[in-house]
Amino acid sequence: MTGPRGSAAVTGLALAALAGRAFAGDVGIDARHGWSERFVLATGDHFDGFRDAFLLEGHAIRPLFSFGERDLEGLGAIVLLQPYAQNAAPYSEDDAAAIRAFVARGGGLLALGEAGSGGDELVPNWNALLAPFGTALAASASEPSGLSVGSLAPHAITDGVASIEVVYHRRLVAIEPPSVDLSLGSPREDTLAAAGGRGLEGRAVILGDSSLFMDEDARGDRSLSSGGNAAFLRNVVSWILEPPYVRALAGNVGAAAGGPVDVLFVNDGAGGRDRRVELLAHEPITIFVAPPFGSTAEAPFALYAFLGEPRADTLTELPHGIGHAGRAMPIAGLDPGLRATWNNWGHERRLGIPRRPSAPAPSIVHSEREGAGRPVRVFLQGLIRDPLSPSGRVAVTNGVTIAVE
Repeated sequence: MTGPRGSAAVTGLALAALAGRAFAGDVGIDARHGWSERFVLATGDHFDGFRDAFLLEGHAIRPLFSFGERDLEGLGAIVLLQPYAQNAAPYSEDDAAAIRAFVARGGGLLALGEAGSGGDELVPNWNALLAPFGTALAASASEPSGLSVGSLAPHAITDGVASIEVVYHRRLVAIEPPSVDLSLGSPREDTLAAAGGRGLEGRAVILGDSSLFMDEDARGDRSLSSGGNAAFLRNVVSWILEPPYVRALAGNVGAAAGGPVDVLFVNDGAGGRDRRVELLAHEPITIFVAPPFGSTAEAPFALYAFLGEPRADTLTELPHGIGHAGRAMPIAGLDPGLRATWNNWGHERRLGIPRRPSAPAPSIVHSEREGAGRPVRVFLQGLIRDPLSPSGRVAVTNGVTIAVE
């Protein structure tokens, strides 16, 4: 696909710096746009179920009547609707700049198109706002009878969703980096794209419809209760509002070439979405480190075991552009919870003195046939040589918590 591109600085949103983070749990929802009062996202009675999806996850809602920098302060994510001719409320250049800066600082964005009455006139204004994300919506509506959009690309927001049901949607006529196309069927199904998700950068979901999030009594043929729409919305809420310390557990191995990918495994698993392997006290424990994808030789690493699980206040930025970790590794300072170090890389002053023997990946780091023998929480994460990491030298491995009951 082809379409608009933003400036080099803005199209780099997916790798933006984290200065001035906006990671609170509050959600700003558009209270300004909509083709009638009932169809305003933040206040209209046709979107009660939509707002409940955020409230049920513990997020407070702040109605947004304007979109300047101060309006977005303290928010974790924002939800925007395209402007309509009847309310004469296009997004200003200052609005667009503040929204882009919000996402660049790490905030989440859900941007919804729609084909309701009065929507066509201000599509150029909406597309100007979306251009830095590499996306643009069609000038006119499609699918008045509704459409089941299957063939969804694997992604956190499509996990467990066979299809989403749209009606009178506005097709995405451009999906370019930093966004990726998540609706892989015919061009008429191009309605979903996402940007970000490889690190702690902001995350954006661009969708060509809002009808799929409406209450059933507003649009019974295709609504929030249709198909996989409700599950899809839950996924979106979780993804754009995922706390940064949880995002850090993905690491950044191979992130410069499409990653991150997992290299740290406990009992042949990486802990799933929660990065947590739950075991009974008698169950065996095997910790394995694999080499990064594409490695042609053994990969040296330093791996650390911390007592206790990572939290928001243990998120640590590592020096030299290496990335972020769930706990403070020796290269970044002292973590009093550090209990074990495996280091076959050397550089002991920076990476730590090894307390346990190990060999470069691929290798089994630790094995306990009889298990831990008692309840304990141990968090594992480390550094590994990886030329496909963002730094080009060193990657942060994925993190795994071993939770023994």
